[in-house]
Amino acid sequence: MRKLAGIAAIAGAIRLATGISAVLAAAIIGGVAVAAAAYGLWTHRRFQLRSWLTSWGVLSLGLVAVVAGAAMEGVGHTPRLAQAVPALVLTLVGDALAIAGLCLLIHWRMPGRASAAFTTAVVSALALWFALLSLVVVPGHGWHPGSQLPSMAVPALEFVMVALTGSLMAMSEKHPVAYRYLMAGFSCLFVCHAVNSALFLAGRSSSPVPLDALSLWGACLWGGSVLHPSQRVSFEPVPLRSGRPTWPHVVLLLAATLVVPGTLLLQSVLGLPSNKSVALIGSALLPALVVGYLLHQVFARSAAEYRAQHDALTGVCNRVLFSDSLSASLIDAGRNDRGLAVMFLDLDRFK
Repeated sequence: MRKLAGIAAIAGAIRLATGISAVLAAAIIGGVAVAAAAYGLWTHRRFQLRSWLTSWGVLSLGLVAVVAGAAMEGVGHTPRLAQAVPALVLTLVGDALAIAGLCLLIHWRMPGRASAAFTTAVVSALALWFALLSLVVVPGHGWHPGSQLPSMAVPALEFVMVALTGSLMAMSEKHPVAYRYLMAGFSCLFVCHAVNSALFLAGRSSSPVPLDALSLWGACLWGGSVLHPSQRVSFEPVPLRSGRPTWPHVVLLLAATLVVPGTLLLQSVLGLPSNKSVALIGSALLPALVVGYLLHQVFARSAAEYRAQHDALTGVCNRVLFSDSLSASLIDAGRNDRGLAVMFLDLDRFK
């Protein structure tokens, strides 16, 4: 009951502050969220390793930038949908810092998986971004990259943040409750900025729902994730699993490779106007990212096989590779009716 009462009190305070003044809400509520994150870093630093402090420190810096962007937006007396350039830049910087912090967290929990998770999230965001731009935005409002691309950039980055947090939570069933707070906070920010972007592209200057309150609630959840008591427990890195792509990854790669021709086909069938610049951007970026992801998987698998067959200290072939080579040599000798010799070399005091 106390937690529910606290949540209701925070929500009521946010709604009251946004009703009085957007600047006051961003200053007070955002300041409280930043203070909670700073206190959480200071309190939990003795329970965690330096890698934890670095990861969550970068995430907290991202929160500071996002809150500063919201405050600057209110001070400039510009509608939230217009997104003044300084406020937009601060928000983009905050989202980029959050993505960097999430990649560090993924690398800390499972080394070697951060780049794959990042590529998967970016491919998903770009595929969705291209489909919306080609099938909804350009046919309805024309091609105006100077205003359309910046307004769609913030929700695209926050979609990547949500996807990376999902990858972080899916690595293991044992993860701090703070990850759920982080997911909820990023989801609130994504919904808020996605609706803002849609309203801005539709030419509307107001929203029927209190989006400022939703955005500040997301900032509070973001700050609360750093302060949550579950951060006092140090979780070990997740054991490495098979590097084979899962079915969701396979479906994602197939969808990413088919989204450009599928979108062009839908435009032709529905009679929607198309833009060469948008088609060129999508046909260049998405296949390049898919090829990059596949190359990363090939090199990562090759490196894993080398580590499995060679000694980490000397680089000499280990027992696994010796057994495979011996089996292949025995089969070849028996097939060709040839002899085979094995030399055993024993070195003193060398295990």
